[in-house]
Amino acid sequence: MQPYSFILICLSSIVFLISSTIAFNLYQDSSYIFSLFKQDQIKLFAEAINEGKSLINTQNMNDRLLHKNIILTQKQIPDIIAIGSSRIMQLHSKPFEPKKFFNHGMAGAGISDYYGIIGAYLQVHGTLPKTIVFGIDPWVFNFGTDNRFLDLEREIFFLNQILTLSQESFQYNNAPFASFLTKLKEFISIKYTYKNFKSFLDKSFLEDRNRMEIRRNCDLSSKAAYCRESDGSVHYPLEVTDVDNLKVTQTIKKELLAGYNYQLKNFKQLNLSSFSLLMSFLQQHMINIVFYLPPYHPLLFDFLSNSPKYQQVFEAEKFIRQYAKERNILILGSYNPTQLNLKDTDFYDEIHLKPKPNNQIFQDFLKVHPPNKFF
Repeated sequence: MQPYSFILICLSSIVFLISSTIAFNLYQDSSYIFSLFKQDQIKLFAEAINEGKSLINTQNMNDRLLHKNIILTQKQIPDIIAIGSSRIMQLHSKPFEPKKFFNHGMAGAGISDYYGIIGAYLQVHGTLPKTIVFGIDPWVFNFGTDNRFLDLEREIFFLNQILTLSQESFQYNNAPFASFLTKLKEFISIKYTYKNFKSFLDKSFLEDRNRMEIRRNCDLSSKAAYCRESDGSVHYPLEVTDVDNLKVTQTIKKELLAGYNYQLKNFKQLNLSSFSLLMSFLQQHMINIVFYLPPYHPLLFDFLSNSPKYQQVFEAEKFIRQYAKERNILILGSYNPTQLNLKDTDFYDEIHLKPKPNNQIFQDFLKVHPPNKFF
């Protein structure tokens, strides 16, 4: 065999492998990254939510696209919405009754997601809910944590124009192209291919792949099913929240030994301009604002406290409290679990509270600030 023939065969094999991998991941797309074959499905999910139904087993869904479609198909906007990361997803509507509440929590949400959701409301409805509860993680002030927000790029750009905020200051240059490249990387990654292969082999997935995962309500006793309620809140399965405390502690210690970086990588300074501009805009338009600071597990909090590398976390809380005080913004929570009388047994991992203590924080707050009076 001639050398050039061998090289040609090798190149052809590589091209075939890459193209086959992309085709498979594009078809399976278990995390709805491209959603080329699932746009109608996402819209149906959104319509079901707006009709008062619930969704199960949607933990891998692209929640930013889901929220975008929920806003697009809303017939009436809520009185109160919550925007934040997974640490606010458990907040449900009952404490806010009789006001209409919706939770727009998204995994790893940051400042760009604030812009995306608010931009979507303005773009679709031309107005905003009367009250917005912001779950403020420290990484809200740390640009460049990830690119998941690019699924809301049009809505972000729309709000940028309203606020006359330059694309450069929001680090939004060439967003459509950056979005495409980010997604393309996923479709040739070993990690995403493995995830799709697992979902393909999962018998229950094969049986249900063409069926909408819509239910009348959530089964709160489920050990394995993730469920998104009609108010946007999420019920995590018992196998996630009802875990042995020793196991949680051991897992956190391993993570800390390896070095903790979730959304805090290269966090050297607070990027405050986009946050301040948005809050000023909302207050100028008479929107009630509430800040919620979700607590860290005691082990992780102590680790962050004792490391110079993570001092921006505490600078972030100082800034938020001072900002809220100067502008008469209601605030609850703290990154410090001790301030909220929380113990390690109140957490099911390093950053998420179990349902009962999570709900208690808001119930205590709303006893002092009842929705009818302050919202």
